[in-house]
Amino acid sequence: SLFKGQIKNNPDNAMAQYGYGLTLNRDGNPKAAVTHLKIALEKKPGDADIAIDLGIAYFMTGEYSEALKTFKKVPKSSSNITTGQIYTGRSQMALDMHEEAAATFNSLIKNDPDNVNVYFFLGETEGKLNRLGSAHYNLGQYYVKTKHLQNTKFHLNKALENETNPEQIE
Repeated sequence: SLFKGQIKNNPDNAMAQYGYGLTLNRDGNPKAAVTHLKIALEKKPGDADIAIDLGIAYFMTGEYSEALKTFKKVPKSSSNITTGQIYTGRSQMALDMHEEAAATFNSLIKNDPDNVNVYFFLGETEGKLNRLGSAHYNLGQYYVKTKHLQNTKFHLNKALENETNPEQIE
């Protein structure tokens, strides 16, 4: 590949390491991607995009604690911060840190209410916390936004059945 040749000629080329790491992760080899993304981040410390992609590669290998540590280092001003925060919440879910995951996803919804996937992950998280009204409500919002009306109706009706404060849902 193009990146392999660039790395062979100049192993200190951060962008070649980054590009090859992205390619490896996309092609289903996140373990090898981690190696190259770590090198890229060492060469360009503080690069938010590289850090987010390294965190995602850690997530894909199942190294959720490493993913979480990596995401926490990403500056909040990053243009790609939403992706990093989604994977932060997903890492927290994988580590059974459900309250933290719920807080992460709720924060994301406040900042980016149009991000459809956040509602799905928040619904899953709320379900794990046995907050079924909220879980179904958020899953209902996910299905509204993805235009699956039968699933929307099911989850919003379940939200009304399970919510202790149904006025909050209406």
